[in-house]
Amino acid sequence: VSTQSTGFIKMTSPHAGDDDWEQHPFFLRELPKDPSKNPYINALAEIAYEGKTSREIAIQLKERGNEALKRTPANKEMYYVALKCYDDGLEQKCEDNEVNALLHLNKAAVLLQIENYRTAVEESDEAIKLSSDITKQLKAYYRKAKALNFLKKYSEALEAAKKGLQVIFIL
Repeated sequence: VSTQSTGFIKMTSPHAGDDDWEQHPFFLRELPKDPSKNPYINALAEIAYEGKTSREIAIQLKERGNEALKRTPANKEMYYVALKCYDDGLEQKCEDNEVNALLHLNKAAVLLQIENYRTAVEESDEAIKLSSDITKQLKAYYRKAKALNFLKKYSEALEAAKKGLQVIFIL
């Protein structure tokens, strides 16, 4: 039997040298950098998504990404967790363009935070193409303009901002 001190109690594995239990989600001390490589987390994810449509799964992944973003002030690595959630949501190939646009829009917001401006422009463009919702389009044009500004592409940033204003005045 192997034991490990956690500070308060000793955790005991029933098999000598078997530290597999440390990978179980109930015993993790911190989220792994790539949770998709943990078979226990994958098994729980499959249970969580069982019987759900691609749209429902995409929305759930978007919400998980949003939750990760709420933790970024304490842990900057959560930006990458959020990106992974949004990417996984897009991989669901949901037929709802508004859900997909929101995933692209959220990715653009994260990419701005981690200073990946070129990809933020691309994600904003995808959101613009997919969404017919004025609010989403306005946010996408804003994020695109902001990213272009950081890239010092001032005329393109101004053009994106103007298009965003045109969306407002279509009302």
